[in-house]
Amino acid sequence: GNQLDAKIDKLGRDLNQKIEKILEESGMQKVELENLRQIVSNMSAENNESAREASEMAKNITNTRKWCEQRFEDTEATLEAFRGKFQNVDERIEKVEETLGFCDKRLALLEETGGSDSQVRMGLQSMLADLETNFDVVKADVGQLKDVDFPNTTKNLADQREEMETQFGAVDDKLANYMTQLLELDQFAEDAKNQLYEQIPQREKDVNATLSEHNRDIEGNRNALEEFKVAADSSLTKQAANAGNRLEDLTGQFKAQQKALHEVSQGLDAMKNGLKRTGSKLAGTVQTLEDTKKRMVESALEAQDFVTNIVGEENVATQLKIDAQRDETDGKLAAHQEEVSERFKHRDGRGVVTLETEDQEKYLVKHAQTLVVLCADMEDVNASRKSVTRDWSSDQAQSVTQVTRDLVEYMAEKADFEAVKMVIKGAKERADYNEDSVFERRRKLVARFIGLLNGLLEDVHPGANEFKKKTRELFCGRVHTALESGLTKYEQVMIVGNSKMLSKKLDVPRCIACELPLVNSKWRTNLIDSEHR
Repeated sequence: GNQLDAKIDKLGRDLNQKIEKILEESGMQKVELENLRQIVSNMSAENNESAREASEMAKNITNTRKWCEQRFEDTEATLEAFRGKFQNVDERIEKVEETLGFCDKRLALLEETGGSDSQVRMGLQSMLADLETNFDVVKADVGQLKDVDFPNTTKNLADQREEMETQFGAVDDKLANYMTQLLELDQFAEDAKNQLYEQIPQREKDVNATLSEHNRDIEGNRNALEEFKVAADSSLTKQAANAGNRLEDLTGQFKAQQKALHEVSQGLDAMKNGLKRTGSKLAGTVQTLEDTKKRMVESALEAQDFVTNIVGEENVATQLKIDAQRDETDGKLAAHQEEVSERFKHRDGRGVVTLETEDQEKYLVKHAQTLVVLCADMEDVNASRKSVTRDWSSDQAQSVTQVTRDLVEYMAEKADFEAVKMVIKGAKERADYNEDSVFERRRKLVARFIGLLNGLLEDVHPGANEFKKKTRELFCGRVHTALESGLTKYEQVMIVGNSKMLSKKLDVPRCIACELPLVNSKWRTNLIDSEHR
């Protein structure tokens, strides 16, 4: 009885401590919410202060600009007065010139009359000489000011004005950008504040409701413990077993409540990264499902192999393994085809050539990946059979045909598109549209795609054994043949067999129905090469 009482008392103390801890954590959450509100408020205040400083800066720049413009106007007024002074100097120079002319006339008259007053004549001559000297000096100084100094001063002032206007323009641009950034930041802070003010009160309300509910549950558990203690005192022997079960139930309930409260306390942090975590979880879930499916298939295959080894039915196990791999391959093919269809929606192989180069590369890679899935499946099947079959199923042939048909349209259109572009571009060495060059472009595109296919196969399915290697060579060879066969319908047909300009008929391939010769550029190239050997 004493041990049971001690155990019940200890459980009650532990329960009270945990209740106090829960209440303390809820109080800390409230403090964190209040701090978050304070941070948002401070951010808004800082943004308002930044906007006010930017407005004050704009006002100061505007006042400075007005002051500089007033100084420019004063300078221009001074220059205008300077021009007036030059005009007055010009007028005085004209008067001096008139005086000189008058002196010349008086001197000439004196010489004509043969005046005997030599002193007057000498005085006039001396005056005239001094006047001419002074006039030359004044005229030279004024010319220097007028022709050199004044234009240089005017040009310097104009350059200074232009430079200051450029600087002010740059300052205005920077200020405009700064104001735009401030407005965007202020709007962002306002949106964040509104969002937080909408979410935090509701979240706080939910937390408080959850805490209240937990407190009620805890209080009920405490009352239940008290009742249990009373019942244990009255009927210790009968209630001993029930007490243990009740304690376990209460402990489980408390742990569940504690876990729920912990999840609630993490709610605010989960909101911040909700979308990101959700995306990661979805991706992880999809990958987990794929891995689980793969492991289930592998487990089924291993179990079947085990049964097969016991009963000796090796062919049944091999067929089941092949069927499972084929189902997995069909799923991958469907996913690839859906992705390609969605990415290049409303575009066949001919329309892809108008896309960007990066998108064209993606188009080729997506089709190559589809073929890689098919080839890898065939390699695994042949490796398990330890033989290479040259017969393909209808589904496999149809899948390869669909892919190569789209690629043929793209390659034919790509080669023709590049050739016509070179003609329009006007390159000297490629001024004419040449069917041979187009054929060569198509051949290079086919070779490039086969190289891409081999590279992807090596990356996805490395370490091929003898059977996988032969299967891969067979698969790539048939894809190459399918591409070349599909491109033949785009080759130029040349009806030359019955031409009157030839001395003899050529032995060329003919149509079965109409017996017209079918000569394309590839056949012509081979014929020319054979004649030059």
